[in-house]
Amino acid sequence: MPMLRSSLVFIFVSLATALAGAHAASAAPPSGESAAPLPPERPPELSSPPPAAAEAVPLPPERPSDLASPQPAPQNGKAPEPAPAQQAAAPPPDDDPECPERLARLGVRSKALPAIAEGACGATTPLEVAGLPDGVAVSPPVTLTCRAAEALALWSRDVVGVAADKELSAPLSRIVIGTSYQCRSQNHQQGAKLSEHAFANGVDVAGFEFHKHAAVTIGKADPEGPEGRFADASRTGACRLFTTVLGPGTNAEHADHLHLDMRDRRNGYRICQ
Repeated sequence: MPMLRSSLVFIFVSLATALAGAHAASAAPPSGESAAPLPPERPPELSSPPPAAAEAVPLPPERPSDLASPQPAPQNGKAPEPAPAQQAAAPPPDDDPECPERLARLGVRSKALPAIAEGACGATTPLEVAGLPDGVAVSPPVTLTCRAAEALALWSRDVVGVAADKELSAPLSRIVIGTSYQCRSQNHQQGAKLSEHAFANGVDVAGFEFHKHAAVTIGKADPEGPEGRFADASRTGACRLFTTVLGPGTNAEHADHLHLDMRDRRNGYRICQ
């Protein structure tokens, strides 16, 4: 009996060995060929990293406001006239109810005009002034606020008339005007602030005429002669009545006239050049 059991174990082991050898033989490559090596496993540090969170793409800057609207194309080969620069607010309206009465007492010939509203330019209570104290004419008539008209009247009577009598021994008869109200920027420069002319608050004086004496043109008189002394006294005296006085020597734009205006500035600051 023990011999039979040993024989069975031997037979079983022999069969198992034979089957294993047959399986290995079938898997072996044909003669003369070697088995292709398997690729090594990908190292963990070379494996594809997880996709990173996408970064937000920056937006382009907003278009500047000055480029938002196309500029008007030139017409007939000429660029369009620059529009006057806009100001945040116009000067306060003439709210002195006694001013017209003072003008009448001074002997000023004036009449009320309709309110002016021209874009950012205008005046609420403008006057047309044609005559000043002592029968002095204003030619052409000027469009001014009452406050500016009063300063012009006092300047004509107390400064210009006095200087004419002293230096020329001739009464003043007429003040020659260049510009009064005009909707434009300062010195006609593009991008500049609106001129006081745009608010009927300024006037340009081109010259003076007299009884029995030759006219005096601003910028033409001999500074050493009586006409030059008269012109200098008139200009200097204007600084007591107007808040801005510009003339020959200030810049090229004022070489041939006096610019007088009543612009309000902080702390009562004045410009006299």
